Amino acid sequence: MKGIELAERFFHEIIEPMLDNHYPKLQYAAALLGAGSEVMGYDDEISKDHDWGLRLNLFLKDDQLSEEIDQFFRNQLPRNFLGFSTHWGEADEKGVQLVEESLDSEINHRIHITTVQKFLNEKINLKITKIVDLSELSLTQWLSFPEQILLEFVSGKVFKDNFDELSNAREYLAYYPKAIWLFAILGEWNHIAEDQVFMSRAGSMDNEIGSRLIATSMINRIIRLALHLERRYIPYTKWTVTSFKETSIYDVLSPILTKILDSKNWRDREKMLNQAFSALIENHIEKGLIKRYDYGPIQFHTRGYNIINLEPLMTELTSLLPPELKNMTHKIGTINQIINYTNITSDRDFQKAATEFYNSLLSI
Repeated sequence: MKGIELAERFFHEIIEPMLDNHYPKLQYAAALLGAGSEVMGYDDEISKDHDWGLRLNLFLKDDQLSEEIDQFFRNQLPRNFLGFSTHWGEADEKGVQLVEESLDSEINHRIHITTVQKFLNEKINLKITKIVDLSELSLTQWLSFPEQILLEFVSGKVFKDNFDELSNAREYLAYYPKAIWLFAILGEWNHIAEDQVFMSRAGSMDNEIGSRLIATSMINRIIRLALHLERRYIPYTKWTVTSFKETSIYDVLSPILTKILDSKNWRDREKMLNQAFSALIENHIEKGLIKRYDYGPIQFHTRGYNIINLEPLMTELTSLLPPELKNMTHKIGTINQIINYTNITSDRDFQKAATEFYNSLLSI
């Protein structure tokens, strides 16, 4: 059984009847979201070795009842459901918890009781008083958000929401607004344009390891572009390709990327990389983002390296940006396109510094 199915049954068969009986007028939302492979539906047997089991999120409209309901569950939850214990051991120094059989009178449950506003403040450092405030987020806030944490909030499943705050918040944060979407796409192309010829240059100097390393970096950018083109937040590295497999362009790109990884000759890698870039450009054209143009391949100066002509593409994407982003000196994309380390990007102090950094770019 998948974790999300287990959580849903736990809610509907145990938690919902308990709340209906003891708190019939309670306004709340129940869901499984946040960290964990089961939230994205990627869990398997290996996933069950830690932080997997009977857990869910309960979002209250009235936060004053949080402690009371927490104690209610501690006292009244059954000790087992579908063969799984409802009791969890204490978290270790890394926050990891394991399911245990309860030897105490109270159940140490993992029903996380909070409000939507508190959850967003805790996870994404968003100090909002009402959900509609999410419609007023600034461009620099969007650029500074940790992408993995946004993904964790909008993934998973809502089992019940009788006052709509959670559903509305997930809708607001479902994906970047159009301006940030375009800026993220442009950011990936800028990184590719910067390094595109280096794979061939390294290979021509018999630097095979360097050539392969750069090609692998290009593959990462290609996969990220494929995900952004379909308006999908990019998960951390363990699940990036799993998410990529769910895109409509995967079947086109996958055999090309496999050949690049298998290639023992930089000329073959160059040819295959250009095919992958061409497939992405065609996807841009199909989506109406850019007009058709002759993107090559063309020769890089007189060095005998073949590259894709990206200048018209990037010029056209830039023209679609709002003035603030269009005039930004460095069109580097979101914070996750600069540093892709969730432990840092989700740090409050780092996120504040990232916002200030983007504000400084806007003011140049």
